[in-house]
Amino acid sequence: MIIKEKSIVINTSPEMIWEMLSSDKIPEWQPYMAKNKRRQYITKINEPEDKYKSGTTMLFDGDCHYKVLESVKNRQIVYHIYEKSFLGNLGGKIFYLIEPLAQGCKFTIRQEMYFPNKFVETLVGNPITMFWFNNQLKSNVESLKNILEKSL
Repeated sequence: MIIKEKSIVINTSPEMIWEMLSSDKIPEWQPYMAKNKRRQYITKINEPEDKYKSGTTMLFDGDCHYKVLESVKNRQIVYHIYEKSFLGNLGGKIFYLIEPLAQGCKFTIRQEMYFPNKFVETLVGNPITMFWFNNQLKSNVESLKNILEKSL
């Protein structure tokens, strides 16, 4: 397992951050996910709040599943990610955490990545890939900050 985490302070309310954490909104601020053009909920969505309920699942480009494991409104949402790849079945958890501050909120992305075997973990965990991955996390939190602070 590989764990990576990145935090940033965003000058906005927990409610504004929360609105951006449903799996259909994530591609708006995560450039890597924006490349997935085919997106659909495979769980029935009757009301906007259904997007945040435990068990709700979105399918990206036919092979990447985002499933809500835990959800505490305006505080955290945890997704289980499962993806088929040429390396085997990859998976993990993504934690999106919101911590209200006196001014704004601390927003954290924590990713726990699981691999089908030690060889794949070693391959993916090399310094070049981890450098890229860290830059992706930094880009994601900065992108969300820019979007939300421009809307004020």
